[in-house]
Parts: sequence; C-alpha cells; structure tokens
Amino acid sequence: MSDKNNQNVIVNFSGRMANQMFQWAFGRAYEKKQGIKPQFDNSQETIKIDCFKLMKDIELVKKPLIKKIFRKIIFIRSLRNKLSKVDFKLPEREEKCFCQYEPELLEQLPPVYFKGYFQTEKYFTNIREQLLKDFELNLPLNNANKEVLEKIKSTEAVAVHFRRGDYTKKRVADKYGSCSVEYYKNAVELIAEKTGKNLTVFVFSDDINWVKQNAKFDCETVYVDINSGKQGYFDLELMKNCKHNVIANSSFSWWGAWLNQNPEKVIVAPKTWMKVLDNDYDIIPESWLRIENL
Repeated sequence: MSDKNNQNVIVNFSGRMANQMFQWAFGRAYEKKQGIKPQFDNSQETIKIDCFKLMKDIELVKKPLIKKIFRKIIFIRSLRNKLSKVDFKLPEREEKCFCQYEPELLEQLPPVYFKGYFQTEKYFTNIREQLLKDFELNLPLNNANKEVLEKIKSTEAVAVHFRRGDYTKKRVADKYGSCSVEYYKNAVELIAEKTGKNLTVFVFSDDINWVKQNAKFDCETVYVDINSGKQGYFDLELMKNCKHNVIANSSFSWWGAWLNQNPEKVIVAPKTWMKVLDNDYDIIPESWLRIENL
C-alpha cells in the first residue's frame, strides 16, 4: 500500500472470510483512487483473512481510537442496532444495495468510516493484479491438499460449490434461496458444451455428505472432503486453481471464481442471487454466465 496513511479513513471488518475479502478489496480501491491508506476496524476481533499475504500491509484499529478521531461516518448498510453502542453522533448514509456499484463512495474524502460489503468487482477491477497477490496464501498446503491440487492441474477441472449450512433454514432460504441440484447439473453441461472437453468435477461444500448423496454428475467427480470449516482458505485455493467454476449464491465461491487466472475460464453463476432483491446485477461480472438456479 502507499506510504500515505490517514487515520481518518477506516473500513469496518465484519462477516466471514469472503465478506472481509470484499472489504479489503474496497479499501485497496479507495487507496488507489485517493492515495490514502485506510485502516481497518477490527473492534470485534473477528479477522478472517489472516491466512493471506495481505497481512503484511494491513493496519488494524479498534473502537476506542476511532471514537477519538471521527466526526463523520458513511453507512453502507443499515446496522443501527450495532452502531448504537457507539456513544458519539455521526451523520448517516445508507447504500442502495450491498451488491450494487456506487462510485461516489470512492470519492469520499476523510474523515470517513466505511461500513458495508461492497460486493461488486466494479470497485476494484483496475487493481486485479494487486489483489491476486494480496489473496495468495501465507501458509503452505498440506499433503492432502497438494494431492488434490495436482489432480486439478492435470485435468479439465471444474470447481462446483454447494452452499448449504444456514441456507437450509427456512428464514434464510426465504431470503436467499438455495441453488437446486438441477442448476449445478445444467451448469456443468453448459461448460462441457462451451469447452468441448471432458471435464472433471471437483465438488466443494459445507455439507459434503449431503452432496455425495444427492448430486451426481455425468463425468468424473471428486468430492473434496479433506478440509474442515476453519480451513476454508484451502478450499478457496483449490477452487481458484480449477480451470472453470460453478458458483453458488455465495461470496465464498464468488472469490474462488474471481481469483481463477485461466484466460479461457467459463464461470457459471446463479441468475437469482437473493430472492428479495429486484436488481443484483453488479455482483456478477459481465463475462460470467447466469442461469436459472431455483
């Protein structure tokens, strides 16, 4: 990052690893635009991206310091219940949507506190090469993952990610929707048609046993079951090394696809990212293919 460091620009860290990757990428984009290096609010002490090489460049702060230096805040998401704990008055501004591009955010001058998810590459397409370096792992693969990676590199590998977990709960499913098995089968068939090659599917999931029982593909299939939930960064590393990707409506598999450096990659994404959104088009890059998923 640049040498210019201004404590009056802070980006909040929240959510899981993939959410924080978007927040980091937004901070990088802001620095590129304004020449000011943001700090990152880790008051909740839930940093999830310490597995990446970006850690050598990051500067973390916590609420006690922030209270002293801030007079202005931009709300990128409506989270007043959490912010009520902060005992100082701050002007508010809400984003249109967490996954829609708002270029004016990068024009904000300090003091400013950014809070949101920034889930669109439109903020950071121009710094892709930097982000590819930032999101390299800072720890080696173990032997089990090395074996899978070797197979990935020796085949026409397609990373297929099923997100289950909280998406199977009615309250969450009604909001997001869970991608159907038919969606995944159609996506793999589409990639086979586009490439004209014999594919090998590598399946990743937070519920791999369910997928083994319920999702079968008409090609060689490897169910990657060697990593725990806390080792998601290993799954991400394997996913990004596949030649093609089929993603869920999940920021985790989004990053697995976005970090894929194959110039001939075919990425298939869900047509519906969230049931409750009328417009979510900024979250999916234009070069990716979108098909019915519910």
